[in-house]
Amino acid sequence: MILLLCSLLWAEEKNHTTVIQEELERNLSELGLPNQERPYYIGAYTVSDEVSYAKARFGALMENINSQKNRLYVDLRVGSSVFDNRNFDGGFATSKTGTLLPSDASPALYQKKLWLLCDQAYKGAIEEFSEKKAAYSNLDTHIGIDFLPIKVEQDNRSRSIELRDLSPLVTRLSRYSPKGWEDLNVSVMDRKRDIHFLSTEKSDIQKTERYSVLHLHGVRKTADGSDVVGHRWWVAPSPREFPTEEGVRQEMTRLKDWLLELQKAPVEEDYLGPVLFEPAAAAEFFRQLLPKQISGSPPKSEAPNEWGGTSPVSAAREGRRIFDGNWNVEDLPQKQGLLGSYQFDYEGVKAQNMTLIKKGVVHDLLMSRTPRKGKTKSTGHGRGGFTSRTTAMPSNVLVTPPKRYKMAKIRKKAIKMSRQAGNKYVLVVRVLTPLELDDSLEIAFSGDSPLSGLSKPLEMVRLYENGTEEAVRSGEFFGVDRRILRDIVMAGPQSSWIHMIDAPPSDFRANNQFVGYGTSWSAPAILISEMELRGSKGGEKHRIPEPE
Repeated sequence: MILLLCSLLWAEEKNHTTVIQEELERNLSELGLPNQERPYYIGAYTVSDEVSYAKARFGALMENINSQKNRLYVDLRVGSSVFDNRNFDGGFATSKTGTLLPSDASPALYQKKLWLLCDQAYKGAIEEFSEKKAAYSNLDTHIGIDFLPIKVEQDNRSRSIELRDLSPLVTRLSRYSPKGWEDLNVSVMDRKRDIHFLSTEKSDIQKTERYSVLHLHGVRKTADGSDVVGHRWWVAPSPREFPTEEGVRQEMTRLKDWLLELQKAPVEEDYLGPVLFEPAAAAEFFRQLLPKQISGSPPKSEAPNEWGGTSPVSAAREGRRIFDGNWNVEDLPQKQGLLGSYQFDYEGVKAQNMTLIKKGVVHDLLMSRTPRKGKTKSTGHGRGGFTSRTTAMPSNVLVTPPKRYKMAKIRKKAIKMSRQAGNKYVLVVRVLTPLELDDSLEIAFSGDSPLSGLSKPLEMVRLYENGTEEAVRSGEFFGVDRRILRDIVMAGPQSSWIHMIDAPPSDFRANNQFVGYGTSWSAPAILISEMELRGSKGGEKHRIPEPE
């Protein structure tokens, strides 16, 4: 009976695959409009996205969601790989589209939905192509290729995974409620994606992605009414790699002690001087500043306008010195056991381990199939949204310095440099707010002061000459960009691999609440010679007294 059931399930999958392959070929050969370009490439993704989420507050289970959504996406290109409808910022048409499917969708329904999606994507592609062709009609700025060639691969790395219901765990953990806490939320998410990619190039890639997140969020009030907030979180390839429940409770106790310190801590004044980032904070620091320097996907080109605007320029440039010293940066998607590990990207390209920065200088760039001048092939780093542009994203990034020093020596050096800058202490960042939790929204206008360029310190202390530390709150960096990397004076111990949830590099930074794509970073503690922090006086001065 078991063998019969397995064979029936295999036959059902075979039917779905065959139907998709045949429908892609049919649309490639028959889809068209009079006097318009024909499709030369069509890709299809079937994605089963399953999520188990639970949230508890002060011992009460607030949310318990188990959902599964099945989607079908189409990626269609017209013209030729030399000049097609992509890599151009024109109107609102799109040639990448998708739809929901029932979990028990039949092969006939797949065929119908795929036909409708291809029709919709083709009409969008024609509009994109027309806009792009008109913009380039009098210009000779096109690089001569729009879609990089690949070696066609077939690979099946799908896995059978049953998500865990962790609602009892978060309920138990949320019962921890020290006196004086305004809020305590404990949430957990276990998520997996089964992805099957097929294309008219004969690519056939099946893969399963899975990650899990446990997040604690505690809040207290200061005497002036300001919130002091603390977080603890763990991102892992599966719940089995979370700390034990006892280990989580110990972290909750440390969080309680930190919030008590923070409740009485002074508000940071404007500060100019050296800043020391401990290993975990340094990993987040590099994660926020390096991707745009190592991702080779260029911005979309734009049509010239009446104000003489020019197309944006990619920040990533081979030959650019990033560090003052012999630093190396590697991207290692094939390193096993990390959240960013994979064998094939979303475009069916085999991933490559790469050295991106060698002796402080950009040596190579991560590439998807989106081209740039001088790059003739993808490196297997194309990831991102199924209905948005596929761009090159980091996977497992290892940042190594030319030399590492013990923390005691770095702290001594930091205090000396801070004293020379006229300060009584040096700032030490223990935890930098991860992009997953960063809710800042910054907009710059001409004449404005520089944007922060870095998320706020989540845990920061003042380190005095006598070795004592004092918690401090409300400081915010500003004016930080890639040039700060050349101001690193010393490097210390290397962090372990830290798992994170990321999105494609962009100028827009937003709170993604741990929804995105897995990546892992390892970096050393760093001492930066000079950074600027803006103090924040904040706080509600009219707090209503607590009842007696």
